[in-house]
Amino acid sequence: MSIKKAFTPAPEIRVRLNVGGLYDISTGRYYIGKRGESILNGGLQAINIIGGFGNSGKSLFDHSLMFVALNNYVKADGMLHDTELTVDINRVIEASMLLPGATGESYLDSDRFVYTNQAQEDCIANKWWPRIKDYLNSKIKAKDYLATPFIDSKNAVIKVLRPTILALDSLSEMQFDKSIETQDDAEIGDSARNTEFMQEGGFKTRLLREMSQIAPATNTYVIATVAIGLTQEMGRFPPPKLLDTLKNGVKFKNATNKLSTLSNSFLCSLKTEVETGSEKDVRYHYTPNSSFAGDTELKKVIYGDLRNKGGAVGPNLEFFYSQAEGMLYDLTNFNFFKEEDYGIEGNATTFRVSLKPDVVLNRKTVRTKLREDYRLRRACEIQAQLMYITKYWTTYPKDWLCTPKELYDDIKAMGYDWDELLNTRGHWIFEEDTHPLNYLSTECLLRIRKGLYVPYWKK
Repeated sequence: MSIKKAFTPAPEIRVRLNVGGLYDISTGRYYIGKRGESILNGGLQAINIIGGFGNSGKSLFDHSLMFVALNNYVKADGMLHDTELTVDINRVIEASMLLPGATGESYLDSDRFVYTNQAQEDCIANKWWPRIKDYLNSKIKAKDYLATPFIDSKNAVIKVLRPTILALDSLSEMQFDKSIETQDDAEIGDSARNTEFMQEGGFKTRLLREMSQIAPATNTYVIATVAIGLTQEMGRFPPPKLLDTLKNGVKFKNATNKLSTLSNSFLCSLKTEVETGSEKDVRYHYTPNSSFAGDTELKKVIYGDLRNKGGAVGPNLEFFYSQAEGMLYDLTNFNFFKEEDYGIEGNATTFRVSLKPDVVLNRKTVRTKLREDYRLRRACEIQAQLMYITKYWTTYPKDWLCTPKELYDDIKAMGYDWDELLNTRGHWIFEEDTHPLNYLSTECLLRIRKGLYVPYWKK
């Protein structure tokens, strides 16, 4: 008997949920799908951690990733579990309605979403987690499978359980019954409090270990925030770093060190700052001339990629958010290549994006134009991904790569209409679902230019 016959092979592809742009390309790779298309398998993985100091946008990022995934995958369901008891759910829902793919309907009215918090008696951690496990395992019993456009090495369609997305905000403040009882009975500094912290740490370690097994088995995607803080050096030498790219002297607060080994993705905010322009206003205005000197409406968070089982560890990513609009994924894509003048035509004041040259932009109009023009948003997503591939994917076929202008000009010369090519979607969907827009990835475009692919919807 061969070893292959003695064991059941694990799935060749662990499917990830696309959430768009830089997040997908930094965590993924392309596979050829059942229709010959290049599908980017990137985005949410099983265990996704977002770390940072206080007031660095962790919660906003955590919530938005869940809602974008729910927008893209209409048979998925999700939960936002609030352990810090600081979530204003109505404000969160309002922000979700501005995210990519939003329909304008409130998730509070949907059976696909539930908001829970730790103040509920049945949602304290040691009661909440068993209930979550029961629900997730019920999907296996119900054989609640969906077909993806991915195929394995034998050209068989890959099927997965209906996805569930758990946004946990935060792991640091998760508590269970015994720790609360100890807090009630013990004074600060009491030895019982030390026991409490040890018990709580042990519970979180066990919970994360179970999550790391149950999540992939049930096609669940956990997005959890964790606070970081500074360590106190007690000896001659600093403690070892928990992750290679994490600075010395930084630790996870009230969270297990197993985060460094059991997470699939770990982004940590390294710096948060107001993004200012030449007039001490915000660099990119909400609307033309809406900003003023000293305005703090637009913020930039620099995330370090500390752990990434789907891509390169190390490259920092800059994400933008607005205190009025929430996460700005389209502006994030635009700024990524604008910072290096990659695919930018014009001058420092007035410019165009190479993949959408008919739109004239400046720093005060770009956010308005992005809100108004879907094709411009797609152009920025494709251009940002193309730059990321060119810069960081060192083993990618060099003869496929080109500048955005070469991509635009060469494909246009082949008779393609860029208005049609940009009126597409960049995320894959389940075979059971429908979408008004056809799928087209960045690699699909590179293959079109080389004469290696014709979109399946053009045949």
